[in-house]
Amino acid sequence: MDKGGNYYYWAANQKNIVKVDPAGKQLFSQPLPDFGIFSIEKLCQLEDGRLYGKCVENDKGSLTYWVYEMASDTGEFTKINSAVSAIDYGTYVAAGDGGLLCLTEKGVQKIDPEKGTQEEIWSFAGTSYGRNHRNSYRVWDFRMCGDGSLELLEAESAAPAKGAGGIVETLRKVAIGEEREVLVLRGTYLVYDVWLKGCISSFNEQSEEWYVIVEECGADDSRWEDYARQTSVEIASGEGPDILYGNVLADYIYGVIEQGGFADLSPYLESSGLNRDDFFPCVFDCWRDGEKIYGASLNMSFLRHGSILMDAAVLGENKDPDIRTLVEALLAWEGNDALLSAADPEGVLERLLMGTEDLWGMVDWEEKTCDFGTELFAGILEAAKRYGRSGAEDKRFLLAEEEIYSTYQYLDSELLEKSGKVKVGILFDDGCHAAADPECVAAININSAHKEGAWEFIRFALGDRQTVKNDVSRYPSGKAGFDRAMLNEKGRGLWTSGSNVVRWNDTEMYYYPLTNERIEELKEVLEDARFTPIRIKPLLDIIYEEAAGYFGGVKSIDETIGVINNRVQVLLDERMQ
Repeated sequence: MDKGGNYYYWAANQKNIVKVDPAGKQLFSQPLPDFGIFSIEKLCQLEDGRLYGKCVENDKGSLTYWVYEMASDTGEFTKINSAVSAIDYGTYVAAGDGGLLCLTEKGVQKIDPEKGTQEEIWSFAGTSYGRNHRNSYRVWDFRMCGDGSLELLEAESAAPAKGAGGIVETLRKVAIGEEREVLVLRGTYLVYDVWLKGCISSFNEQSEEWYVIVEECGADDSRWEDYARQTSVEIASGEGPDILYGNVLADYIYGVIEQGGFADLSPYLESSGLNRDDFFPCVFDCWRDGEKIYGASLNMSFLRHGSILMDAAVLGENKDPDIRTLVEALLAWEGNDALLSAADPEGVLERLLMGTEDLWGMVDWEEKTCDFGTELFAGILEAAKRYGRSGAEDKRFLLAEEEIYSTYQYLDSELLEKSGKVKVGILFDDGCHAAADPECVAAININSAHKEGAWEFIRFALGDRQTVKNDVSRYPSGKAGFDRAMLNEKGRGLWTSGSNVVRWNDTEMYYYPLTNERIEELKEVLEDARFTPIRIKPLLDIIYEEAAGYFGGVKSIDETIGVINNRVQVLLDERMQ
């Protein structure tokens, strides 16, 4: 309804936008333009009377989202300045004071349609608030209020409950107050981590002594390397945030641990009342050194490029291969095939090496010696070169696929048998396991003046917050939390379109029914999961760098092995000094 009391509505099946006056008289019925618009998600009117809408276009089956201006007297649509007109599924539009507003997962921007500029007026970065357009609640409208607060009108987005359970969420920026000490948590990509942001908000509401604020690099991955380097330098100079989260240190993590940059969590864990047996085994093992625990995984998830399902025919009767059996089978396989769609030669090499603590016996950490002149390592290099893809143009048959440990997509033992696949990676020194992702690991900076408070937050996150899943591929770190999450998943049910498709937060995916048997097998996967060892990372960097010459045909395999052996030995010698 516009400011004059006129109504606008559209019927998707008729492809028309209709305007009626307050008395019900139809003023026009205008066909939607023939350049692709097939749905209008939102119309809003600015103070000056101009109308704007979020529209959906269908370009040969691919949906795109645009902001259009609509003439109030004719219903004709005009695309606004291209610099600001293209938006995505999770962007919402509304009228604001002095302009058109767009709400994204990052915050609220004001758009000038004529100049093609946008101004950020409310950012979620650095706050304890986070939202994700995959949430079951969708924003149907929003507004900036005169007191500076932001109101979101939300309701269910998926059928059959579409529009049900509506709420108004009011966001205000408030002062921390002088009675509480500030804890700084630094991470990357936190704008999308709704669970963590909710955890921080809940902690701040109940804590009388501590208040967590967020520092984040944001979603621009081009800045992550600089952000990680900056963080490592700060820690080395005796500064830095109180809590480090996820991949904020990137490849600098091992160096920071080696230099004693993290506080040992073992004493805090022992005195906290938390029992390690109540959590999945690898929760406290990501950045561990002997008995010292340098990190705790607040949630459990898996490396997307970790676990591999291979055609059983490659391995013959061997359904539980070790590294030698796997490499021998690959080299003996006849056919011009590739291993994985997303793995070039270096990617295949990474998958064959990343799970072993001593690089399959080629490195002796106690003696600080190495020997890469083995038949096994030569075979690994040969297999990586042969089965790595050369790019999207490489159309060879794929021998394997990456396994997704999603609640509804996970292949249990019965489905695995039917698929004709065998789990072959990641191979660790003690067998094949799912590779856990360190994206949710929290650590305490050794320089923090508030280590007790930092631990209080970690303990809080590992406590009662372990009750619900964050999404279909991320799980509570606690075993009881996992059980409750799975019970909740079964209880709320799913609606399907087709025999094997689930509608999950407006996204279709293939799924398998959530039976008790599947839940138990998934829990066993979590019980058995491992983090890939971190101290081999500097060695892997050398191997990948030198193997590139062999993969490119510049160096022979013997030359490559010789250079790798020399460089790794130099690195080991340096660490003896």
